[in-house]
Amino acid sequence: MNSEKMPQLTFLSDGQKGTLDAVRRKFPNSCHAFCMRYLSESISKEFKNSRLVHLLWKAAYATTMTAFKEKMAEIEEASPEAAKWIQQFPPSRWALLYYKGTRYGHLSSNIEDWWILDARELPIIQVVEQIHNKLTSEFEDRRTRSHSWFSVLAPSAETRMREVISRASTYQVLQSDEVEFEVISAEPSDIVNIGKHSCSCRDWQLYGLPCAHAAAAIMSCRKDVYAFAEKCFT
Repeated sequence: MNSEKMPQLTFLSDGQKGTLDAVRRKFPNSCHAFCMRYLSESISKEFKNSRLVHLLWKAAYATTMTAFKEKMAEIEEASPEAAKWIQQFPPSRWALLYYKGTRYGHLSSNIEDWWILDARELPIIQVVEQIHNKLTSEFEDRRTRSHSWFSVLAPSAETRMREVISRASTYQVLQSDEVEFEVISAEPSDIVNIGKHSCSCRDWQLYGLPCAHAAAAIMSCRKDVYAFAEKCFT
């Protein structure tokens, strides 16, 4: 398998060492994140404190250093033991702020154990075959449903795109050169590079869809915002 020619993949797992090593070995160019559902269930089981779970999710979704540090400080205040426990999981594996790849808005795998429950006791080759059959069925079902769509993007992506375009209309845009822009909103200004598909708020890189700042920059130079969405959403 030539993984170098593959698009950059994102893996979500429970972070067990065997999985980490296997992904690193077979897909060296991929990005590997921990499933936040697994992480939040683990901290809940370890410390029996729902507030810690809530704060951990807030920290995971934070896209600024200030917001992330605030939530981590609240965890430290609520339970120094929990704050120390979290240190065994590098933020680059679970926090949006530090993640290097694209998570397309997903922090958890959303796959329940029952999905392959009937295959769990089978030999590994048959388990892989069962997973392959399940995925093939899922892809075919979604392909069939997509025939009834009339939007440019998949429904959830289309909804998000319309929302960011609506917000973008209220922003002021200062163009630096052909690809770089400063976008001024009610918050501190953000720097957008439409050539690199990036924004200093990091939403564009993390979700694979232009954020409101990017949409404002793109529209200011009379380009199609939809053309800057990742192909997987079309």
